[in-house]
Amino acid sequence: MKIKDFCTPLKILTLIFMFFVSFLFSPALVYPKSQLTECDIRPHLYSVATGDRLSGDLNSVYEHDGDTLSIRSSWVWFGIYFEFYVDIFFYFDPVQCDELYFDFFSINNALEDVVVVWIYYTDDTYERTTSIGGGAHTVGLDERKYIDKVWVQFIDRSYVVTGGDRYLFVDLIAVKPVGDNTPPIVIIDYQDGDGTDVNPGIWNVSAHESGASVNENSISVWIDGQLAGSTLGEYDVPKTLGTHTIYVEVENNNGCPTTRSESVTIIDDDTTGPTISYVYTGDGTDKNSGKIVISAMDESGLFDDPSGTYSVPNTLGVHDFVISATDNDNDRSNDRLTSTAHISIEIIDDDNTPPEIDIQYIGSGLDDHPGYFEWSVSDIDSGISEINLSVSHESTEGLDDYTINFYGNETGSWNLPFNLGNYTIEISARDNDDDRLDDSLTKTMVISNGVIDDDNTPPEIDIQYIGSGLDDSPGYFEWTVYDLDSALSEINVTITYESTEGLDDCSIPLIGAEAGTWNLLPNLGCYTIEISARDNDDDRTLIVDSLTTELLRDQVILDDDNQSPELANLIIVPEIYEINVSFDAFDISGVGDISILIDGENVEPLTQIQDGNTYSFIFQNQWLFESQMHEVIIQVKDGDNDRLNDALTSSINGTFENIFYQMHEYIIWQIEQLKNYNTENLYNCTALYLNRKLTRAQDHLYEALSYYVNGNITCDLYHDAMAKVMIQITEFKVELLNKYDRIKDEHAEYIVNTLHEIRNNIVILMGVSSGSEQGVKLAQIEVDLLNLRDLIENEIDWGEGLCLYIFLRSATCMLEGAIFKISMNIDIECMLSYIMWKLDIAACLTKCLLERGTITQELADFLLDRITQAQAELELVQNSL
Repeated sequence: MKIKDFCTPLKILTLIFMFFVSFLFSPALVYPKSQLTECDIRPHLYSVATGDRLSGDLNSVYEHDGDTLSIRSSWVWFGIYFEFYVDIFFYFDPVQCDELYFDFFSINNALEDVVVVWIYYTDDTYERTTSIGGGAHTVGLDERKYIDKVWVQFIDRSYVVTGGDRYLFVDLIAVKPVGDNTPPIVIIDYQDGDGTDVNPGIWNVSAHESGASVNENSISVWIDGQLAGSTLGEYDVPKTLGTHTIYVEVENNNGCPTTRSESVTIIDDDTTGPTISYVYTGDGTDKNSGKIVISAMDESGLFDDPSGTYSVPNTLGVHDFVISATDNDNDRSNDRLTSTAHISIEIIDDDNTPPEIDIQYIGSGLDDHPGYFEWSVSDIDSGISEINLSVSHESTEGLDDYTINFYGNETGSWNLPFNLGNYTIEISARDNDDDRLDDSLTKTMVISNGVIDDDNTPPEIDIQYIGSGLDDSPGYFEWTVYDLDSALSEINVTITYESTEGLDDCSIPLIGAEAGTWNLLPNLGCYTIEISARDNDDDRTLIVDSLTTELLRDQVILDDDNQSPELANLIIVPEIYEINVSFDAFDISGVGDISILIDGENVEPLTQIQDGNTYSFIFQNQWLFESQMHEVIIQVKDGDNDRLNDALTSSINGTFENIFYQMHEYIIWQIEQLKNYNTENLYNCTALYLNRKLTRAQDHLYEALSYYVNGNITCDLYHDAMAKVMIQITEFKVELLNKYDRIKDEHAEYIVNTLHEIRNNIVILMGVSSGSEQGVKLAQIEVDLLNLRDLIENEIDWGEGLCLYIFLRSATCMLEGAIFKISMNIDIECMLSYIMWKLDIAACLTKCLLERGTITQELADFLLDRITQAQAELELVQNSL
């Protein structure tokens, strides 16, 4: 839009009032802006009296907010009857329209307001409206023509004695295009195909529009549900079998849509697979297994042709042949057809009669006449080609088993030895049928016969236990041994003990006798008596012919009191300075030793009280600053002491955790104790000087506890840190006063050590306050580094160890900052890496001090070990984030 601007000083009050009225009454109409390309505004005055155009003193201001054009003009003129004109020229892209719309009104002291409109067409013709008044107007147009310009002239006729302002508000002009509601006509023509996969054809897509033209950007062509293109023209029909559908969407340039779809069904041009035939030339036996001759054919030729001659194996059984042939029909993917023929040929043996074998045993089966095996082998068809014979002996008298293998004759015999046991003869014979591999038949025959002792009655053994089976009366074993046939030649007696109470197991041999006793010990466990006896039967020479009998008897000795103490009602009450533990214990033989373990360590109580079956203990609370659950294990032994390790033990478990506010109170109590020490051992003014800072530390701890209770962890940590600062300032004052002999060395040492303990407790308190395991771990690392810094201050000359001291102090300060960040959920990973870098430098400085001889090897090793340990713990914290 081109606007010619003319600016003059404005009347402030009039401007404010008129703009208020303009915003109050201006139309809120919005019209399409895309049609309008340019607007030219030309205001001027016209003198009716002289017939001249006046412009010398006319000043105008224009405002255009996208919807409304506001025009204000002011001038100074006296006693002249004039007309105020505003000519506005609107320019368009050529467009067919059937209506023109505009709206205007003015705020003036005019006699009348009129408007004249000229509409210009692209064919150099125009139309003019008659003069009309302000308001909304619609002007009819020739919809057959295209417009490209509209000239609107506003006229304000008025008598003016003095100068003044005129206001005109015009909504942007808009036109209504001519509508075309007739959709395009879509034609889908199937061409050049016969409906088979060898020639599927094409679709020719075209569209025609009687009114507006086709919108080329609206074309969508879909084939089988997939977008195939966005233009008209030819589209290939898919070769895959089945029905394929093309769907077309088109709009004209006025957005009027139409759709059309057509379908084509594609079939296979070749649906018949190859034919397969065969001829078999054998007789179905292993002597003449034969061959199969395969023939295959297809009208479209063969891609895979199996025709040929194939040998049938002469192995027995059914042989399956699977013959496949594939044709040459390859119009599309997977278009070829395959035929398969299954042929089965069964091969049988021409000789299936195995050899005949006969084996006999001749003898009594006793060791005085063991006898012999006798055999014969024959084959009525093809004779015998091979005979294998084996005799096995499985001894029943302790000799080694053995097997004898040899080639046998068609008839023969084998004598059994006198040794006791089971003798087995196995004869395997094979015939002469060798038409093929493994064609001959084999037969195997096995018989067994045993040789037993003529005297097979072993000795008799009887064992008895007399006693209660308890450790107060363990009792004894009593035995008798005898043999009814040939008496006894040997007796062995052994006592075996397997402890159930942790004693060493043992075995005790006794002198054998046909009758005897042995007293059991009172030790708990299983006692076993084992007796073996051999008779006098010695008929054979290769091995002792006598028989042996073995007999065992077990007896378990139990405890007469096997009930461990009964424990109940464990109560654990943690307080600031003490841990109170109580429980009930009962046993029929009384209560013996009591052990109490806290976190796996045996802890000695301060006091112990027994009231009936209730036992109470008081321990010093040395776990106050450990932010974790502590396990308490009570172990109680009974009073059963009949023998070594006779007492039984029971245990009961419990846990306790220190309450957070107790940590604050304990530190405040520590500070109060130190203040009392100062008052009692230092000069009054010195004690007062130190105690002021200690009192301020207590005040900060009270504030910290208050913030923690209210959930403000960051403020809690701030006051904890301020309490630590007060402690460190106090330490500095003590060292200064000691230097000038205001505090004795022994008092200064005690006060500094106590201040270090309080400082460390405050750091642990800050870690616990953070509410995270990482915060607690960082606090513990800070305490370790603070202690290391104290050691450096005491062991290394101030000037030599200053750099090392500074880097350790920086690391501790950053650790404290990390605890603050944890409380505010801020990432500390980078800060931890920086701290580890600081410790790397501290380690390097330590090595430099060692190389210069400033510190000993022992001190250097200690410092490096502590620095390395701190870095390892920091890495664990970093990995847990």
